[in-house]
Amino acid sequence: MLTGTISGPTTSGIWTGGAGTYNPNNTALTATYTPSAGELFAGFVNLTLTSTANGNCNASSDVITIVFTNAPSVYAGADLFSCKNNANASLSGIVSGPTTTGIWAGGTGTFSPSNTSLNPTYIPSAADLTAGNYTNINFY
Repeated sequence: MLTGTISGPTTSGIWTGGAGTYNPNNTALTATYTPSAGELFAGFVNLTLTSTANGNCNASSDVITIVFTNAPSVYAGADLFSCKNNANASLSGIVSGPTTTGIWAGGTGTFSPSNTSLNPTYIPSAADLTAGNYTNINFY
């Protein structure tokens, strides 16, 4: 979301640059910019916001660079099997890309030390054990 601000003798402006599209249009200061495939491949785009309806004053402009990064990828590991009488499961999460953090979610048990640790122990609840499985443990 672009969030341009214009002050002075006018409050209107126009976005230019890029091969993508502006929504609702390029004259909305808070437009959403959808990059083109070429811009995504290049990894960046430069957009310029220029004031309009300036009266006797010269136009003013500013450039913003948007850098596109790859989305992170996560791996929760292989499916695990454990006995009901020793049902704790050691989880192993891997995160790569522009972040190194993740979060475990699901089940009705607890994560130790926490659900934000990449390698916590999942301690199933009584409901998990009664159900016989806790297959909805996800890593984001």
